[in-house]
Amino acid sequence: MSVPSEIEALIDQLQQLKQQQAELTSLLHCTHVLYQQLLQAITSQHLQVAATRSQRIAVIPPSRQPAERTHVPASASTPEPTPPPEPEVATNSTPLVQEINERMGMKNPSLNDRLKQPATELAEKLSHAPVPDLRKAIGINDRFLFISELFANDYQSYDQAIETLNSCTSWDEARQWIADHLQTRYQWKEKDPTAEAFYAIVKKRFSAR
Repeated sequence: MSVPSEIEALIDQLQQLKQQQAELTSLLHCTHVLYQQLLQAITSQHLQVAATRSQRIAVIPPSRQPAERTHVPASASTPEPTPPPEPEVATNSTPLVQEINERMGMKNPSLNDRLKQPATELAEKLSHAPVPDLRKAIGINDRFLFISELFANDYQSYDQAIETLNSCTSWDEARQWIADHLQTRYQWKEKDPTAEAFYAIVKKRFSAR
């Protein structure tokens, strides 16, 4: 590509200034103008090359073909899932099922009932051996049962009652003290299994006397 005439003129002018030994400011000004002209020429050259290349490249659009449609016959459609058969309910209960139902319907004994049972058994199984100390004769389970059922959960009153009954000299004295100070105060019911068990233990305290 040929050099533009403006650039050739600036080059000639720069050579003349050199021959004339011009001042440095004049040389700098001419060089600056020449530099700007060179930049413009290079930019124009790149733009022309890019435009030429874009004209040579042919853009081929992709062919548009209609998408093939697959015909699905009505008979080939996906069948609906068949629901599973409902389980049959047996009309006649087996003996095992009847037994389970009967046991489920039975009422479970309450905690008080289960606690009263050992007290009743204790009163029945007491031997005729003397009981020197009521504190040692009454087990821990029976002690909790007596405190809960007969002394309204008052541990101090229970301890005082056992201490007093240990100091009695006869069964008649102990029975009278129970009737005056315990049975009336805590409203013991007649023929209460827990109260009867308590009476039986205290009575054994004086059985050998």
